[in-house]
Amino acid sequence: MPNIPGADVRQSPYASKLASLEPEGIPALALAALALPVALASFLSTVEGVDHG
Repeated sequence: MPNIPGADVRQSPYASKLASLEPEGIPALALAALALPVALASFLSTVEGVDHG
């Protein structure tokens, strides 16, 4: 990678937020991440079946 003066590596704000999570909160975050696609798929399948006319 080229060395460009003034182009410093910056840490993502999301990485610092994730790094500050307490160990007890990690399973809850993982569960939410797994449940979100299921809930979205369920919602979309319901919307597809609705008669809009």
